Amino acid sequence: MSVLSRIIKTNITLNTRDLGGLKTLDGFYTKKKVFIRSDNLAYNEDSFYSLYDLVKKESLKTVIDLRVKKELEGMISASSVYKGIDYHHLSLVNYMPLGYGIPTGHNYQNLGDWYIEIIENSKDEIKLIIDTIANSKKGALLFNCTMGKDRTSILSCILLMIANVSKRSIALDHIISNENVASAYAPYLHELKEDQLIFTNVKYNDMIRLVDHINNSYGNITNFLISCGVEKRSVLKIKRKFVNKEKKQ
Repeated sequence: MSVLSRIIKTNITLNTRDLGGLKTLDGFYTKKKVFIRSDNLAYNEDSFYSLYDLVKKESLKTVIDLRVKKELEGMISASSVYKGIDYHHLSLVNYMPLGYGIPTGHNYQNLGDWYIEIIENSKDEIKLIIDTIANSKKGALLFNCTMGKDRTSILSCILLMIANVSKRSIALDHIISNENVASAYAPYLHELKEDQLIFTNVKYNDMIRLVDHINNSYGNITNFLISCGVEKRSVLKIKRKFVNKEKKQ
């Protein structure tokens, strides 16, 4: 499936796309309308109409919001927007303060090192998120953070590794976000400190670094998730949801 065919256009998001249609290393493909990655769904009145569109067109049933509580301040109640959808606020990063997805006072040489730090310091959060995904109802599940490029990419990476998608394909999906969110960052670039500018642009090797860390440190994604407290059967449930084993495209 081409990149353009995976991108989902809505009137409130910039960085929404389906993780379906990616080839696995054993020759199968990820299923469409199972996992959708996105940026902030912006809990305002317009959100309801865009979500209705997603419910109708993409069979959306579940939303997992990876943002910290502070990022939800000033937005209308999620329960009044997500009518008929299972909504879960499950922050991925709780060990450090984030301002709209960007940490302050940290001097990272690359985002890959930050991603590794996140997964190693967020194992309880990852267990809760993965268990929620494994037990989610049939239909599409959307997960998001603020820009849909860091925390969302980490969860995308985990799901695509479960499906046995190549690290090259995972990294290529990761960098699609740059073009999608450039317009959102542009008005604020002058306000960011020098050590924050690195967070406005993701790189191919950042995701390669994360995948290699998981494989080199744990052997495979299943072992990493077991180290988080996830049961192997939950990993298998997600793989069955996500991978089309009936036919090759």
